[in-house]
Amino acid sequence: MPDSDAPAPERKWVCDLVLPEKPLRWAVLHTRPRCEKKLCRYCEEQHIPVHLPQIRKLHRYGARVREFENPLFPGYVFCILRPEQDAGLKQSQYVANLLQVFEQERLVRELKQIETALKAEKVVEVLPYLKKGSLVRIKSGQFKDFEGVVEHMHGKTRLVINITMINYSMAIEVDAAFLAPA
Repeated sequence: MPDSDAPAPERKWVCDLVLPEKPLRWAVLHTRPRCEKKLCRYCEEQHIPVHLPQIRKLHRYGARVREFENPLFPGYVFCILRPEQDAGLKQSQYVANLLQVFEQERLVRELKQIETALKAEKVVEVLPYLKKGSLVRIKSGQFKDFEGVVEHMHGKTRLVINITMINYSMAIEVDAAFLAPA
């Protein structure tokens, strides 16, 4: 159990997951190692809307247990930029590369699915991007209209939701009765 006197970490760096009006657009920032939160603070200082999906992790130190918020996709931060902000971010000490997002609507849809699963605390694990398996859509329930790839592990059905822009995936457990071909 986490320390009772320690407050639970608040969810930071969750901007509105909407399609911005031009010239604003979503971009993916590939960070230098272990710089995701530093980059988010830098973006806040520059008034850049930033989105960093995070997952709660428990760490044990002997008898003590601490709770931390770690990036769900290490090395990646999502943000909404104006074209003139690209150069400044690329020169930042926290950014390794800036990835252009050509399918803006798809990225927003995928990020919304990730946030819904994180809020419901249904994230099982983060996986490498998967290309095998059937593409399915959830027909009903809390995750209705989510799309992903089916995976069976240890008698449980998992739906793998892909973030195609950064080649990562996230798995959630679902009842196979809720799935239909996409």
